Amino acid sequence: MKQIRLLMSLSRGELKRFVEFANSPFFNKRKDIAMLAEGLFKKYPEIPLSEEEIYSSVYRSGKFNRQVTRNLLSRTGELLERFLTQLGIEKERVFSNISLANEFAKKGYALRARNVLRAGIKELENETYSVEYLKKYYEYLETGEAVAPGTESYRVKLENSVKRGECAVNYYLLSLLRIANDYIVFKHVHRSEDKTELFNGFLEYFDFERYIKNMRDSGSEYYAITAIFYYGMLSKLDDPEGEYRNRLKELVFENLDTLKLKDQYTCWIMLFASFIFTNTVQTKPVNRELHGINKIFVAKDLIPKDDSGYVIASNYHNIAMQAIISKDFEWAENFLNGYKGKIEPTNRENMYFVLMASCLFGKGEYERCLDLLSKARFDNVMTKLLIRSTYIKCYYELGYFDEAESAIDALRMFMYQNKELTSQVKRSIPDFVKFSRILLKTKAKETQLPENVYRNAQKTPGFNSRTWVLEKMNELLKK
Repeated sequence: MKQIRLLMSLSRGELKRFVEFANSPFFNKRKDIAMLAEGLFKKYPEIPLSEEEIYSSVYRSGKFNRQVTRNLLSRTGELLERFLTQLGIEKERVFSNISLANEFAKKGYALRARNVLRAGIKELENETYSVEYLKKYYEYLETGEAVAPGTESYRVKLENSVKRGECAVNYYLLSLLRIANDYIVFKHVHRSEDKTELFNGFLEYFDFERYIKNMRDSGSEYYAITAIFYYGMLSKLDDPEGEYRNRLKELVFENLDTLKLKDQYTCWIMLFASFIFTNTVQTKPVNRELHGINKIFVAKDLIPKDDSGYVIASNYHNIAMQAIISKDFEWAENFLNGYKGKIEPTNRENMYFVLMASCLFGKGEYERCLDLLSKARFDNVMTKLLIRSTYIKCYYELGYFDEAESAIDALRMFMYQNKELTSQVKRSIPDFVKFSRILLKTKAKETQLPENVYRNAQKTPGFNSRTWVLEKMNELLKK
């Protein structure tokens, strides 16, 4: 009964409005649908268990008729779709304003149509994202030209044409840069070998540098965000010396406080990606620099949020991990505790346990780390890998050699049995298993670690927990 599940996914307030919607003769003339909606509202948030229960709650008497019930559910689903469409129209003011302006124009009320559009443009002052602002502004300008032709002087028409042109160019270029940035990141993450020439071709034939300079010289209000998208893209393409990344950083902090809210979120995303997905060598100073940037954005509460106002969980994770990597454990703990209530509730506790466990491990509080790990759920494959690896490292640090050996065996089996692991992740595990076994045996037997083993580990790139393994090997060599 997918229709019922969808209905019960509405908030109580939305379901109440659906009841009113179903009782409106303009939208619905079937009383059985209205009765079903009312019955569901009374039972909210419980969901009826069977078609028989639904039938008896609506039709009250008579023998159960499965086909009648299914027809009722089908019609209810259709009405629900109309209701959700109506909710969307109400939330999207541009669409409703343009529709109203068009209807006024059809009735011969051009001036009223113009006034609706002007009021809509005024509302855009509250828009929090430049790309969306430009899109909506362009739609208003185009509609204005269409609904009231011949009502303005040629001078005004000329001015409007310039506005429409500037708006269209800025919107499509900014959109393209945004998409190009997304494409580069996704391609990097998924190790894609895609050979598309779309972005390369455009960059080759369009002089972005000149265009951005002209925007700056003319005082365009979109100069800063366009340049930020552009240099953010270049920093992820080919920036071994960090030239574009530094230019990006300058632009962000020169303009951050004057940008729209979601553009401010974009600035953090651009900066973070320029450090994480760039082809520069990731050194400790670079990590600390990124952590310093994160601290500024956290202090300003400019970490990206979803449409419900929650901090995006992956960003919560990334910021905390950069603090831990930079060994700023006190700040990491304060951040994890302070922002815990700001992330989406579904996975809040689990993510908190895993990240705080990582922080405690960094501080050397291994027993507390194990305690938090025991509370964490294995909600996805990467969390499973992180938890299993941390168990091994904690047991090693505490001298729990039998437990460590069992944890290594469990990780090895996890690698062979789990089909969700990417080939890249799978390649990172065997070397960690091999080297952690050597560490474990060497420490347990209090023997000398062969130097060639350490050199071999140094030459082996990209395996899981590599920094920790090398650190522990170095400790054993010094004994």
